[in-house]
Amino acid sequence: MQSLVEDSTPLVIVRDLFRSYARPYWVAGGWAVDLFAQRVRRPHSDVDVAVLYRDLDYLAETFRDPRPVLVHPETGQRREWTPDEQLKPGPHGFVLPDDSHPCPITIMLTASDGDEWVYHRGTGKVRRPHALMTLTTERGLPFVGPEVALLYKSPTLRPKDMQDFADIHEMLDDERREWLIDNIASRFPDHPWLSTLRRAGERHRTAPTPPPSPSPPSAEAAEQARDAMRTRVDQILARFATNTSRASRVPFAQSNEVWLAEDFVVRVGRLGRNSLSREVALAPAIPAEVGYPEVLDHGIIDGHEWMVSVRLPGANLHEAWPDLQPTARTDALADLWSRLRILHTTDIVAARAAGCTSTRYYDLDPAQAHTGLAALVERGVLDVPTGNRLAELLSEAFEAMSLVPLALNHTDAAPGNAVLTPTGHAIPIDLESACVAPADLDLENLFRYLHFMADRATAVHLANLAANLLNQPGAEARLRGYAILRDLWALRRWFRQARDTTDLSTCAPIHRLHSHATGKSWLRDTF
Repeated sequence: MQSLVEDSTPLVIVRDLFRSYARPYWVAGGWAVDLFAQRVRRPHSDVDVAVLYRDLDYLAETFRDPRPVLVHPETGQRREWTPDEQLKPGPHGFVLPDDSHPCPITIMLTASDGDEWVYHRGTGKVRRPHALMTLTTERGLPFVGPEVALLYKSPTLRPKDMQDFADIHEMLDDERREWLIDNIASRFPDHPWLSTLRRAGERHRTAPTPPPSPSPPSAEAAEQARDAMRTRVDQILARFATNTSRASRVPFAQSNEVWLAEDFVVRVGRLGRNSLSREVALAPAIPAEVGYPEVLDHGIIDGHEWMVSVRLPGANLHEAWPDLQPTARTDALADLWSRLRILHTTDIVAARAAGCTSTRYYDLDPAQAHTGLAALVERGVLDVPTGNRLAELLSEAFEAMSLVPLALNHTDAAPGNAVLTPTGHAIPIDLESACVAPADLDLENLFRYLHFMADRATAVHLANLAANLLNQPGAEARLRGYAILRDLWALRRWFRQARDTTDLSTCAPIHRLHSHATGKSWLRDTF
């Protein structure tokens, strides 16, 4: 989910703004916590960016037009900044004029000593090597580590600071946790976070360690794989008298390689799951009112399935989401949900004949789901009480699934798999994982997305639109079961992709599964 956070408009703006800033910088504050947690957990009034005080002259040289203005840390009062003015790390910060950028950007000055960050409060003894405090996203956006972000927040204890701490303190590894404990305790021995951090450390020390995962491919092998995929796409585009130099690659696509030409879209399967042929076979059965784009061609190249479809006018709804006004979001979500409900009327005999009998996101076979859960407990990934409670919740969910009719579900329905047209329609796309399942399955991922985007108003609107399904007997048990199944899939995916699977404290799916078991998950906002 980190890419979902990184694609948020404020962070896209930061990346573009600092593209020519050839000095260290970090996303800081609440957005850094979001990047670490791999989800947008709450609304943000601005985005903080930390730079080194010693690079102040370079900052002035880089940002000449518009020139940042100084802001008082307590009153918020702004005034002009002249580059020769003497400033201090910490208290002084800059903001860029609001009319220059659609989201407020605050630039903070941090102290340093050689290759170490130095906390501006105190006597300069609180330090952290830049190499240890710096984390980066998959696309290279730097952000401060969670231990530094929380240290900055520890003196104030505002509601948002308390929420940030609650959301990620269990995810800290031992080294970051101990560093944070030491440096909070040195200034605030009775700080309320200390006991919580120490209990978390004790739990992690007594938890069993799972076996390590296979090593990820080398950088050279990954580059060769990218080149091979681009060659495949060029061969497909040649059928339409074009090539990749005249098309654009979609960077956030996950299961497929996706390229956008002027009038059509190319998708090539990366994972060898033979699912694009299923979507091609399903396409003729999809009701026209869904708006699903016409399939122009399909085939197999080097063992990879591919398909070409008409490119719908507009933009990816997830990409557009941060810039939409609240009413535009609710309108788009309403249109998307209405089209999904039409998709749900697809003839399920035809859907099954096309191969839509399972989905990777939700293991809807009770025996397989329980076996997979038990294996995680046996490996020590989940503790026994958590595993037992999740097994109980899954049993309740599977029993409740028999209470609603079956329908063809998208199973990955979210703004990321929809196109927002210039006329305001939100058309679902990418039906490779469509599956005949209980009629309310698609609600789970829609509510999940809105929670991660901290869009409570649109979630309430969706609940009103789907009231007929949410009021059906067993709806809460089903939605909880769907959420558990999807997080079990996410956990399996994490083990395949994470560079270090020995430290479970950084695994977001495990934290979500624990929250389901204790009744404290994001689903509380839905029911």
